[in-house]
Amino acid sequence: MNLKTYGLGILICGLVWTRRAAAEETASVLSGKQAIEELSLDDLLASETEVAAKKSLTLRDSPAVLSVVTRDEIAALGARDLIDILEMVPGFVPAQDSEGSISAGFRGLWSNDGRHLVLVDGQEMNEPFYTNVRMNNRFPVDQIERIEIIRGPGSAIYGGYAELAVLNIVTRSAANQTGVATTGTLGTFDGLSDRRTTLSASYANKHESLDDLETSFAIFAGRALGSAGVYRDQYGVQYPYLQDNRMEPLFTNIGLGYHGLKLRYIYDGYQAFVRDIADSSTEQPYRIRDLGTYFEARYDAKLFGDRLTVTPRFNFKRQQPWRVADPSIVPYYLKTADRYLGNLTLSYALPRDLAIIGDLNVLAGVEGYLDKAKLDAPEACDTSYQCPFLAGDKVQYKNVAAFAQALLGTDFGSLTLGARFEHHSEVGDSFVPRAAYTIVVGAAHAKIMASQAFRAPSIENINLPPMDPETGDILAVTKPERTTVYEAEVGYEIANLAFVTANAFDITIKDPISYGYDTSSDSEVYKNYSTTGTRGVELGARVKQARGFANVSYSYYSAVGKNRVPQYGVPWQTPVESDVMQSDPSAYRATALLGMPQHKVAAYGAVQMMGDYWLSGSALYLSKRYGYASSILADDGTLAYSTISTEKPVVQLSAFVTVRDVGVRGMNIQAGVHNVLDSRWRYVEAYDGGHAPSPAPSREFMLRVAFDETTLAGAAPR
Repeated sequence: MNLKTYGLGILICGLVWTRRAAAEETASVLSGKQAIEELSLDDLLASETEVAAKKSLTLRDSPAVLSVVTRDEIAALGARDLIDILEMVPGFVPAQDSEGSISAGFRGLWSNDGRHLVLVDGQEMNEPFYTNVRMNNRFPVDQIERIEIIRGPGSAIYGGYAELAVLNIVTRSAANQTGVATTGTLGTFDGLSDRRTTLSASYANKHESLDDLETSFAIFAGRALGSAGVYRDQYGVQYPYLQDNRMEPLFTNIGLGYHGLKLRYIYDGYQAFVRDIADSSTEQPYRIRDLGTYFEARYDAKLFGDRLTVTPRFNFKRQQPWRVADPSIVPYYLKTADRYLGNLTLSYALPRDLAIIGDLNVLAGVEGYLDKAKLDAPEACDTSYQCPFLAGDKVQYKNVAAFAQALLGTDFGSLTLGARFEHHSEVGDSFVPRAAYTIVVGAAHAKIMASQAFRAPSIENINLPPMDPETGDILAVTKPERTTVYEAEVGYEIANLAFVTANAFDITIKDPISYGYDTSSDSEVYKNYSTTGTRGVELGARVKQARGFANVSYSYYSAVGKNRVPQYGVPWQTPVESDVMQSDPSAYRATALLGMPQHKVAAYGAVQMMGDYWLSGSALYLSKRYGYASSILADDGTLAYSTISTEKPVVQLSAFVTVRDVGVRGMNIQAGVHNVLDSRWRYVEAYDGGHAPSPAPSREFMLRVAFDETTLAGAAPR
């Protein structure tokens, strides 16, 4: 038995299951059916991932600072959404965005505006208008096999959304599931009338009778509430979140594989009912939707004894984010964007006897995409959110890119050199190189990395520049951000029992793109500022035994000498003019940035108590944070200026008990409590966008019941 049963829940009535033969084991531990508790620490450290270099490498050999969160660990957390998971990952902190959206910052910097790339089975979730990814109660965590996280830049491989980090979410497939798996969750804050209900069902199999055809189908739907806390906007309007903040996810994922051919289709039908806008609120909840359709076709052709892999790939995605269909609501927004993308990648492995000095792997490719966006209701457009593009009711942009990477493995370590060049039809060129050296010596390893990255301006970044209110002339054209990151990591394995790591980073972003609001035109504005950035350290320790595991991490950042963006700064007093940042930086705190705690401690784990009973839990500590929490109103009732508040440190504990194989093998029940102490803390906006802090989830009692047919098929029990 293993911890992967934790996240698999309530058996959906009517699903008929039959015993099937176990699917063939894969070579990679992380993607196979072997349970994490059956593996030693050595096995886990030897597991491989391709996320950092597009080549299978161990976590210690990979040319990046990596975290991999497995399905077992997600289950041990009792995770409800991606936010619960990222709270446990070094560097990530949840933060408030607008219109009910919660996302994350990374290493002290607000990263939801196109600085972290989110992939689900290779499909890019970042929407093209603002490049945001709404994370609260959206993605089907019960269906996730693992999350591979680059805690650092990935632009040289992935392009302009991977400036600071990459989150690669890999869901279950025929490689690690055979037959039906179902999950159901019930949660309550203050009573059964205010409850969370989610259902998940998936099927995957490798059909040997059909020449090893692989199929997978998954669906996730439900209803979730935000918190039992109270929200108060900048004008003093307050209301309970239980009544006026509801999320309804709907996520469908279909996969087909036949030898080298892979097809993928995803539909994301997320919607929420909220009242918050930015600084104000509506009288009644309004519906906002984030809709997406994603399709991918790719083929991996193996040539010359598998030394050469040629991969043509086509992607299409249609996204309709921030969708508010009621024109009487202030954030009325009806826009659609389509992206057509083609990619050709070649990977060649030259064996050591031919490369002479070591194992050489060369990766090269070209990529191009076409973005098309339109107003869905041009007759109802206005000067605020539903404003026309600079070119009218429709706009399109083209982007072409070329990338290359060489990875040389020798007895003295591994050297990675790579670069990417992109040309965007509207904002011009970007070129980002990377270099990394990694070495593993016995139980120890070390990494040194220097990378450049970029953030390409989004559609609305381009179409909402600062403009002269009298002439309508554009005052500044938005251009790409350019980022330089230096990182170093060391790690050591202690007696196949514990693994400790320490890493340091230095981030500098030139020409950062930031949000603003132009009161003269009553419109959003995006423009480039001078510089921002942080430096800091992250520590981690992982303990692994047959009867359980534990992970502990510490994160710290400082912005001293880095930030010159007033929207990210914490002024000593308000009001403060935005141009003061350039003339007198001492008007702002030197060390901290808005919404981001300088210190974070996270711990989680699980232990077998007796027989089929397991105890798991998590702990989170966030140091004090700063945010614009309230406002001073002018005599006419309009907002004069917002005031800075200090959010007290957060201590949050969660605990769960899981009983496995209840009545039948593969049926598991988990019960527990999120936020045991009922800490009433708040998500703070990590930029000066006018939004008041919103209540984080309060104490929630949870029940999950799970069934996984894979355990009946001869694979490792869940």
